[in-house]
Amino acid sequence: MERYVTLKIILLGDSKVGKTRLSSILDGDYVSNGLNGSYLTIGVDHRVLVRTVYNNIKNIYRIHLWDCGGLEQYRNIVRSYYRSTLGAIILFDVNNRQSFYNVENWINDYIKITEKYYDKQPYRTYILVGNKIDNLDRVVSFEEGLKLSKKIGCQYVECSFLKNINTEIILTKLIS
Repeated sequence: MERYVTLKIILLGDSKVGKTRLSSILDGDYVSNGLNGSYLTIGVDHRVLVRTVYNNIKNIYRIHLWDCGGLEQYRNIVRSYYRSTLGAIILFDVNNRQSFYNVENWINDYIKITEKYYDKQPYRTYILVGNKIDNLDRVVSFEEGLKLSKKIGCQYVECSFLKNINTEIILTKLIS
């Protein structure tokens, strides 16, 4: 028996934390956007991913992944894409404390906006992702990330999109 599920997932976080790179890697593109740091998402970018997960039955997920620009000037555009999302991946750079501090702003904004649209569908989930662990100049510890994830009520994953460490586990944890 097979079950087909369509999900809308949004990538949130400050500019240059790795949202576009994650989107590229999850779509099977390991070499383009993000390697030289010069790619900047203007507004929103969209990809469709397909993942198969076996539980008691075969679940085939069609995931619409929305990569949102992290600059403040795009915030109003980004908010319009919160509607009908079932999940969010909130990212920060472990080498940039300000991006870590801004996580609560991103999650609070996401919850505030989506609460308006979830009367008929109250389920939504999110995961916190600390990126760039391959860089040895980290300023945010694993323990700080874990503590924040518990505070905001979600799972926490650390990864390196540059070296493709723990990237696929993000989607697996989010959809399970």
